[in-house]
Amino acid sequence: MRLIAYLMLTVCVAAGALSAATAYLAPLSLDDQVLVGRTLAQNAGKGADGDALVAEGSVLDEASLATLRDAGVKYVQITEFSLSTWGTRFKAAFALSVIGLAAGGMMIRVDARRRLAGTVDRAGTFTETPEFIIQSLTESLYQLRKDLPGLPDEPARLHAIMGRLEHAQRSHVADFIDARQALIGRHGLGGYAMIMDRFAAAERQINRAWSAAADGVYDEAETCLKTAADRLRETSQTLKR
Repeated sequence: MRLIAYLMLTVCVAAGALSAATAYLAPLSLDDQVLVGRTLAQNAGKGADGDALVAEGSVLDEASLATLRDAGVKYVQITEFSLSTWGTRFKAAFALSVIGLAAGGMMIRVDARRRLAGTVDRAGTFTETPEFIIQSLTESLYQLRKDLPGLPDEPARLHAIMGRLEHAQRSHVADFIDARQALIGRHGLGGYAMIMDRFAAAERQINRAWSAAADGVYDEAETCLKTAADRLRETSQTLKR
């Protein structure tokens, strides 16, 4: 289903773009009352001497329309957009493209939910919701920051930071990344991208805090922990949208 959906989206985008390009192309098969008063965006028709039958910038009237039709001209480029002057076939193609894009997007969402359901049924994964994982990780960092001042010395604090962050990376961080299908199924690809942007910023700060602790730079590690907590709060807020 996903492959079909992406093919549909590709075809609809191409068809829609081509159809939109004809929005200012008015067919001369329309009634005079629709075309009279329209301004030409480019020269129309060509006489025996090679000059344009009706020049760019001219305002169409009944006489100029008759001249163009007698010369076999089928379409003219005009400066004003109007649904009444947009060819029926092109309007229909554009409308079908929009419908196809909506249908393709819906198919992708349905497929994401189906894949998620299949994964949960087979392996029992995602027993914890993404919200719960973020809450647990936030509480873990909060508790770590709360405990640090009570430790006897800086080496003990650095050791605590490294140990607890290693556990958080193996559990909470990994679990949230594994919840990809759950997040896409609930928030769509756009929502998932926004959520992961905030979460990735938090993850980078967690990794920097661990690296700073490993290098013995306590102040930087502490600063990164605070920034990571801020990014996790932003992730939680984005999950609620």
